[in-house]
Amino acid sequence: MKRLRRNDGGFTLVELVMTVTILGIIMIPLGNFVLEYFQNYPQTENRIADSHDMQIAAAYLSNDVASAGLHSSYTSAATSQSVWATGFPASYCGSGAGTTVLLLSWNTWTIAQSGGGSFGPTSSVAYVNESGALHRIYCASGTTTSSDATLVDGLQSASVACSVACSASPPPATVSLTLNISTGSDDTAATSVVLTGQRRQS
Repeated sequence: MKRLRRNDGGFTLVELVMTVTILGIIMIPLGNFVLEYFQNYPQTENRIADSHDMQIAAAYLSNDVASAGLHSSYTSAATSQSVWATGFPASYCGSGAGTTVLLLSWNTWTIAQSGGGSFGPTSSVAYVNESGALHRIYCASGTTTSSDATLVDGLQSASVACSVACSASPPPATVSLTLNISTGSDDTAATSVVLTGQRRQS
């Protein structure tokens, strides 16, 4: 008579309990990591976007401040007021678009071989807070808008500081623009960023 062997393959209750326990130990921190990733993802995306905006704004401001300088004579390096943070002219580039934070102006000139010369149009740039966004409004001539670019979103406030009085003549050597921005609805804390430009004209 042939005896049949029992097949005892499978899990015991103890093995099953140990497996579930080990899986729980592994899954809890892994689940926390996944949850934290999805919670922080919007903030990280917002900060990356803000960093990109700041780089563009810094490049624009640096170039605009470097250009600032209104000359009354093409035979002299003397410059008059070219930077306004308050007390803006009666009519200026970007007026009425929002709250003007900073206005910069400059002009160009040509000198003829005969010794005479002439001035080109006066160009201006206004940095304007329009409904929580920093705009750069450029006027190639006079007060007519040539371009209007949004540089920074989520702008809470902006202030200007100059190496001497902003209204000085000659204009200040450096101009700094401090921006307080929020990085989105997922991040209520404001981030403060200082952008600085240096005049290249004497």
